[in-house]
Amino acid sequence: MGNAPNQRGGSYLYCVTWSQPFSGGSTFQANGIAGQPARVVTQGDLAAIVSDSPTDQYDITLANVRAHEAVIEEAMRRADVLPVSFGTVADSDQSVQRRLLQSQAGELRTQLQHVAGRVEMGVKVLWEQSALFAQIAANDPHIQELGGQIAGTTAEETYDTRVELGELTDQAIQAQREQDAQAILDTLSPLAVDTRTNNIISDMMIVNAAFLVEKGQQQAFTQKVNQLEQANTGKLIIQQAGPLPPYNFVSVVVHWEEPSGAVAQ
Repeated sequence: MGNAPNQRGGSYLYCVTWSQPFSGGSTFQANGIAGQPARVVTQGDLAAIVSDSPTDQYDITLANVRAHEAVIEEAMRRADVLPVSFGTVADSDQSVQRRLLQSQAGELRTQLQHVAGRVEMGVKVLWEQSALFAQIAANDPHIQELGGQIAGTTAEETYDTRVELGELTDQAIQAQREQDAQAILDTLSPLAVDTRTNNIISDMMIVNAAFLVEKGQQQAFTQKVNQLEQANTGKLIIQQAGPLPPYNFVSVVVHWEEPSGAVAQ
């Protein structure tokens, strides 16, 4: 595909799933990308959720991403799904059938079996900043001492001391993050069949993780997160999201210009 949007359009792809739950002409309530209604394309026991696409390139805007995710989440309420990367457009429904559902049938079935009856739960954990620095100072008398030395001074007067304090504090934060993150993951991972850790995106963040959880364990997982939060009131901020499609555990990536697609986990 070229750099300029192609106005000939095609079939925008949201996810792959089983065909049986969508038999009988199932319709979608959620409108997809560009306001187009979603529909089902089937090939044997597999199906893809698609919509008409007026172009073959989409900007990653909030509206576009929400439309993409809304269709996947509606499909997930009916069946197990393999999310497809945002912005994936095929030439036609026939291309989806031939180059994805048919060519990659074995791998798609394997991936669907891996997520069968499971959902993704996202957990982000952050420190309460004041509590973190109080804990670091309490744990290290030298950091306490340096903090006292710079109190009431200018940056010029205690420049070297401030540099040393900053370096020691950074090291202490990293060590504390590793310790706290391991404790959190050790608490939650036993309730999941798989765990993926993602990049830390702020200085106060400890954990940014996704957990693949059996639907029967979803309530127990949420309760464990709530218990963790209650036990750390005033120390940790815990944000939970889910149930979600298994974005972090399976993904379908197709190169339409090649003879066959490729599925990657």
